[in-house]
Amino acid sequence: MCAIKLVKGNRRAIPLVCMILLLVGFPLSSCQAASTVAPATERALADNAFLEMLARDTWLYLGSDWATDNHLPWSWRSRAPLLTGGDYANPAEIGLFMLSYISAYELQRAWSPPWPVVEVEIGAILDQLRAWQTGSQSYQPHGPNAYQNSVFLQDYWINWNPPVVGANPRDQEVPSVDNAWLAASLITIREYAEAKGRTALAQKADAILGDMNFMLWYHPETHRFRWKLPDGPQGPWLADDYSSENRIINFVARALGQLSAAEYHASLKALVQVHAVYERGAFGPTDDITVARDNWDGSYFTYSAPALFMREMQTIYGTDTINKATEAQIAYASDKGYPVWGISDAFNVGDSFYVERGVSPRRSCDPQDDKEDGLITPHASALALGTVYTQAAMVNLQKLRDLYPDLYDAEYGFKDSVNVNSQRVSARFSALGQEWLFLSLINHLNNGFINQYFYRDVGVQQTDTEMAEYLAEDTSPPQFSCNSGPARPPTAITHDLDAGAADWGVFSEGATAWIKENVAAPSIDGKALRCALMGTMPYSNVHCYRNMLPDSLANSFTMTMTFMFTPTTTWNNQGGPSTVQALEFTMSQWHNAYRYEFAVQWENVGSGAPQWRYWNSQPGPGRWVSLDPAITQQLEAGQWYTLTLQGEISNGMAQFQQFSVGNQLHPLGLTMAPASAPGELDRLAVAVQLDGNSTQTPYSVYLDKVDLDAYGGSRKDQKAFIPLVFR
Repeated sequence: MCAIKLVKGNRRAIPLVCMILLLVGFPLSSCQAASTVAPATERALADNAFLEMLARDTWLYLGSDWATDNHLPWSWRSRAPLLTGGDYANPAEIGLFMLSYISAYELQRAWSPPWPVVEVEIGAILDQLRAWQTGSQSYQPHGPNAYQNSVFLQDYWINWNPPVVGANPRDQEVPSVDNAWLAASLITIREYAEAKGRTALAQKADAILGDMNFMLWYHPETHRFRWKLPDGPQGPWLADDYSSENRIINFVARALGQLSAAEYHASLKALVQVHAVYERGAFGPTDDITVARDNWDGSYFTYSAPALFMREMQTIYGTDTINKATEAQIAYASDKGYPVWGISDAFNVGDSFYVERGVSPRRSCDPQDDKEDGLITPHASALALGTVYTQAAMVNLQKLRDLYPDLYDAEYGFKDSVNVNSQRVSARFSALGQEWLFLSLINHLNNGFINQYFYRDVGVQQTDTEMAEYLAEDTSPPQFSCNSGPARPPTAITHDLDAGAADWGVFSEGATAWIKENVAAPSIDGKALRCALMGTMPYSNVHCYRNMLPDSLANSFTMTMTFMFTPTTTWNNQGGPSTVQALEFTMSQWHNAYRYEFAVQWENVGSGAPQWRYWNSQPGPGRWVSLDPAITQQLEAGQWYTLTLQGEISNGMAQFQQFSVGNQLHPLGLTMAPASAPGELDRLAVAVQLDGNSTQTPYSVYLDKVDLDAYGGSRKDQKAFIPLVFR
């Protein structure tokens, strides 16, 4: 029992902090000290004691026979009698599991495993990884247990003896980010083992690292890494966001010396990095939260987990992105009326499967990314211990335990999630969730233990310097927002329409990031409009448009705009993938619930491309139609072109008359019925659209000297159509 001095008239029960300290293995003297300190200090001791208890219970799960087989972690476990499975592990879970063993030992608590146990467990896992990697394990019922004797596959069935990769197509995928987490763990283990004189473990970890080739995923044309490889040609999906867990791939590839310094810099610059604002609505703009480098779905671990290894909290990225993303998490929960916060990818409640979750701001522009409103996962709070919101994270973890008793298992700590609206909890313990939670606790309780040993590596130190230099030189990424109409109402201005970015709206089809801004260069007259497609889902597009006041009597229209696109592109995928899929140029008159649309497209990829096509406004297949005879043209990146398009409305029909681009004039002579547009306001508009390619490679279009002349009715007499030439 804890010794408490009882004072007459002020009898005190044994404080909770005392009981917790004793339970987790602290000596009696610690409890005695805790009973006599000032309230603020006692609160801090109680917080720390709670984290100690949480670390112990989480380790009891990770180190249990129930959650492991053949020294490897089950991906998930459940006490629910009808919920079976989870007997597999991926490279990230395996790497973080080994690191958890060392971390538990180093904390030196009564429940910590002794070194002989740690050495046996980690040694066995390293031997298993090496056997898979080299092919020395002859038992391969589903094919090789590693990809090209180098990197590791998605899922290994750990209760097979010996464990092997699964037979399903998903099992056979080769995930880049999971291999990166494994490599980061191996670097830390190697450096720890070398520092402690554990030569055998260091050599085993080093041998595995030496054969892991991250350039298998590298796409030199875009300077980005692919998410995964199938068992064959490289897959099409490229990692896109800076604020995603994928940045650990870039870091590890450079630390291992596989990326050069120049390639590492280019790989960071190639990632999408735009800032976005969480608008708190009724609280006014002063309470809005700007996240400097936004990510796709707002999932918290993608912001914060790499900082377990990388010293990002000491950079502007930590202060302006990770801290701000944490603030947005807390604010979002408050605005939704949730009693706790922490939305991140996790297993859903009951026996439901793994789901992706996040909060605003998010570039997916989908408010339903928080599809099960109120799904909270404890590991998000643990990851936030490394931010300026340490105290809030501790309080949040305690509230999660106290408010939702079913969420906290008396033996093994937190299950994976709780829905604060339904009060239901997940039936699963998640290896990855428990590992994030445990390692975050260790970093907090043991003075950045993981950081310390990860940074003993010379390659890591050099990469950290280069990362910090890059972040310092690029502190103001452009702003991103979701589909957005113009910030100002339409006016009667019809010339130099590119001058005010706020007068332009943007929407996208598919799922992509975009940028709309005025720039001084490149430009013709000192101010151009930049409309940029920034990546994500293949074949998505970005449509930038400018509305003007209607003119019901206008019946003849001439649109002129000077444009340039960058970066360079091939044509029709010849000699390499084409950055630009297509560019579209449009002028429209909405009148009496009809839209008269005049649009031409430079198709760069497709049958007969590069060629010009026209828009068929009537519903049905093949709405972009090749001109007859064909008009082919190879537009060059970095060169200004002036496009002029002329059309008129006659007898209720849209008549395409002619267009020019550069020094080429093309008669059209096409007649098209208008499209029905019920409920649309009358207006005039011009637009440009950027179509993305199979990897959604970012590119920009710059517009200058954009004019729309409308004639008839209240307009001046029509002037002759004179194609402008700009070379």
